[in-house]
Amino acid sequence: MSEVVVFRLSDIEKLEGYLHSLIRSRKYVVMCIGNVLRRDDGVGPYIGNKLLDYGLQDVVINCEMCPENYIGKLLSIDVDLVLMIDAIFDERYNVGTVLLTKLPTAVEDIIPVTTHTIPLNYLVNIVKTFRPSVEFYLLGIVVQDLRFGEGLSPGVHQVAEKLIKILKKVLSEHG
Repeated sequence: MSEVVVFRLSDIEKLEGYLHSLIRSRKYVVMCIGNVLRRDDGVGPYIGNKLLDYGLQDVVINCEMCPENYIGKLLSIDVDLVLMIDAIFDERYNVGTVLLTKLPTAVEDIIPVTTHTIPLNYLVNIVKTFRPSVEFYLLGIVVQDLRFGEGLSPGVHQVAEKLIKILKKVLSEHG
């Protein structure tokens, strides 16, 4: 998959099939990225915390603003797929739209919110320098409110809750 697959709130359940086929028979980890003090940018950590509450510590890393702090971990564990969950600010899509794409090939087409220290494509390239077979995918949630503050806007919160249910089911079945 090198194209961007778009899921709107009305058809978000279709994402479940994509995720099943993506991680089937793979060693994977999910990295949840974002800044909880920048409203909607905290959607990744919000999802990560909920998944950790469900006991998925073996496959979920809640990176928050510093995914680069986990490069060593990615290089030391046996994975061949990394699914990154992050906020995206893209006016071409409605708030709450979910985009799934392989990185770094389509990173120019969608721009993750870069409140973290380094852009995701740099992190991907660093890991691929040492582990070229690892594949990276971005599960991006289109956001609207990046002001300082806590809590998600209603549209982002609604899609986050749906994603949590889908991810909990898929990760539990493949974990």
